[in-house]
Amino acid sequence: MFYCTTIENGGRRFYKCRRVGSNSCGYLIWFDEKLPPHVSMMIHNQKVELDSSRKNDVVWFVSLVT
Repeated sequence: MFYCTTIENGGRRFYKCRRVGSNSCGYLIWFDEKLPPHVSMMIHNQKVELDSSRKNDVVWFVSLVT
C-alpha cells in the first residue's frame, strides 16, 4: 500500500503495481475515498514542510561534520 502526497489526493492510500518504469502493468486502485480539498491540501503542505525540514537537517549535519 502506498500513500499519495499530491495536492489533489494528499493522504489517500492506494495499491499499485510494484514493478517500476516500463515493467509496470499500470495497475492502480484507490483504497480510500477522495478527501475534501482542504484536507488534501493540508496533508500535501505538511509533507512539503517535513521534506524541507529533513533537507535542512542533512545540510546542518554535513556542515557540522566537515
